[in-house]
Amino acid sequence: MNGAHVERWLDCHRAYARLRFVLNEELGLHHGVDADDLALLHLLAQSADGALAFADLAAALGASGAALLRRLRPLQKVGLLDCDGALHARRVTLRAAGLRLVHTARDTVGAVLEGATSHAPAGSWLAPPDFSPAAPAPPAPASSSR
Repeated sequence: MNGAHVERWLDCHRAYARLRFVLNEELGLHHGVDADDLALLHLLAQSADGALAFADLAAALGASGAALLRRLRPLQKVGLLDCDGALHARRVTLRAAGLRLVHTARDTVGAVLEGATSHAPAGSWLAPPDFSPAAPAPPAPASSSR
């Protein structure tokens, strides 16, 4: 990796950190969750029956079983999801309140992303894509041969 690649990666990393900070602040303020909580709840909402096996959820989130268990407890206490079953057969089920939160939090996420992308410099990975057709190149000046 050359210096330009490192700088590009650092730019992306800083932009992601800023976006994640704002997203966590807004989700916490309006919904009482953070981006990781919402990702977990969203995975459950996307499943066929609103439930996933504990091991499958951990794998989908890239989390250890212990880390997932620490994340689930507070969400279970406030009534957003349920955990049932023995350790090896545990299932995590989204409750109605969790599904409502996922739906209402989408507007918050959309607003944060809209704000982030509308202020992003052109060419930034956060900038909205430009789908307009490319303008034709201006004609080259006629050269005179003397």
